[in-house]
Parts: sequence; C-alpha cells; structure tokens
Amino acid sequence: MQDWTLKIDSEIMSVVDLTSPANFKYMSVNKLHYTTKYSGILFDMDGTVLDSEGLFDKAQLRFLKENNILVSSEDLSEFKGLSYKHFYPQFMSKFKKNVCVVGASGLLGSNVLKEALARGYKVNGTLRDVNAPGKATFLNALPNAEANLRLFEAEMAEKASFDDALSNVDCVFIACLIPVYKGPTGKPAREMDDEQGYAEIIIPTVNGCLNILKSAARQGVKNIVICSSTSSTNPIPQVTIKNEIDHWSDENEQCRAKKYTSATKTVMEKAAIKFAAENGQRLSIILPTGMYGPVILPEHMKGNPHSWLKILIDGGEPSHKKILNDSTSMSHLYDFNGIF
Repeated sequence: MQDWTLKIDSEIMSVVDLTSPANFKYMSVNKLHYTTKYSGILFDMDGTVLDSEGLFDKAQLRFLKENNILVSSEDLSEFKGLSYKHFYPQFMSKFKKNVCVVGASGLLGSNVLKEALARGYKVNGTLRDVNAPGKATFLNALPNAEANLRLFEAEMAEKASFDDALSNVDCVFIACLIPVYKGPTGKPAREMDDEQGYAEIIIPTVNGCLNILKSAARQGVKNIVICSSTSSTNPIPQVTIKNEIDHWSDENEQCRAKKYTSATKTVMEKAAIKFAAENGQRLSIILPTGMYGPVILPEHMKGNPHSWLKILIDGGEPSHKKILNDSTSMSHLYDFNGIF
C-alpha cells in the first residue's frame, strides 16, 4: 500500500496523512487523481480514518451561508441523522424558505412545483393565465398546496411582470423557456433567414429569460436555476467525450444550418451566465433530455413525449424508423425532481 495524503480546506483541517494500510482495509483504491475542482475528499468510516462530524457541520454551515440561509450549529443539531427525505420537510418547515417556479403549468415546472411543496417550501408559481382551464385547479390540488402555494400571472415578454412573484423568495426555478419552432405567423423556423430567425425565434426567448433575471436582481434573489437543453453542447468539430462546461455549440453554425431553435438555447445560456456574473447571482443551468414520467396536468398527455408513447401503445407508427444518431437519451421526471 503506497502512501496517501488527504488534503482538506485549511480553514477546517490542515493535512491528514493516511499512510497506514489499516486505514484502507474497506477500500479498493488503486490510484488517487488530483483535480483543482475539489477542495477535499472525505472518507467517513465511523472514526476509522477521521472523525468527520465537525467537518460536515462546518461544510453545511458554509453551504447554507452561500445560499443566503443563516443558521447556527445549534439550529442544525436537531436534524442530525435524518435522511434527506425527512430532512428537507423539517428544515424548510422551520426556516420557511420560499421558491418561485416560473412556468408552473408546464410538464417540468409542475413536477418541480410538486416536489418543492413535498419538501416543505413555500412556493410561488407563475402561469401566463391563472384562469386558463385545466391548469390552476390541478396545481392547487397538490399536497401542501392549500397552505404553501400561491399562483401568479406573469408573461416573460413584459419587463416587470415577475416582480411580485419573485418578492421575498430565496430561489427561482425557470422552466418556461420551451423550444420555439414557428414564428408568430406559423412559419417554420427552418424556413427563415438569419434576420427573421433571430427576430422571431431567438431574441424573444433570450429577452424573456433576461427579464426574469432582471426581476430577480431587483428583488434581491441570488439563487437561479434555469432549465435549458443539450442543444447548447454540440461543438463543431465533434469531440469524442464532451462536458457541458467546456464544449459549447457555435450559435453561428447553428444559424447557418437553419437550427434557430437550437441556437436559441446557446445564445440564451451565454446571456444568462453573463448577466448572473455581473449581478452577483448564483446560477445553475440544467440540461435535461427527453422527459418521461407521470404528469400533473392531464393536458400534458397530449404533448410530447407522452403522445409519441401513446401512438406506439395504440399500435401506430413511430416518429422514426431508426434511432437518430444510433442513440437516444431519456430522463425520468422523478429523477429530475430528485436533484432539485
């Protein structure tokens, strides 16, 4: 067994030298790779290697502080030993954290809203029309909605439309930036030139996203989550192994290929990252693929991907005879909610 050194943030612990083979009898570790992306690695073995309770306490307090949640060690003591399923509802019930879900009546937004309510958050949800049939009724019927849900009418094309919904919230989840495939007149995006593609497909979504971020900045909301798509992560030339941090789509190439819908995501994400950095907002962008799972609103059964599945179940023809690019990606709504 070769020597190993475990380095922890100097503010918490200096250096722990793990040189004894006994320290590794429960591990099958052959190589330790150094990376600047992580400040420490904890091996918690009930004291076999190190007593990490104090470390975790300090890490929790730091994490909560970074998210504008100011609590003490004493505040956290009553939550020790709880699984995350029990921790979230009890913690949120005590500290009354508030979130806003923009696009609350969408497939993804409604599921995130349901998860937030289940975890004990106070939730503000936004819809373009709170009186639209088949929407608010189902959202208000969710568990905990009666006490913890408020619905607001908001339109992302209007600059101050989200100010009320974002008042006194700790985080906003933006799930309204859905793909746009046609212009106002019904003309398909793929038939447009660059001028029309930018004006009718790209700019409305980009400006809408920025309007929400600007409302958040005015209301002092520092935690932002945007649901986008993998359209922004297709570099040219292609790479064998890619990640969402370093490998971006080229929006100019996307426009040249008449992929204005895909270019929208690339342009929007870059604009959002720039705005968040300039305004001290903590921004996370999630890039899900095809979303499958139970629906909250019955109308979602009429849209994709559920309508595709129904066609197959009923014996109809699939959308494609062959899987595009020899692969396909799917995400379950429950799994997505689990990372919320």
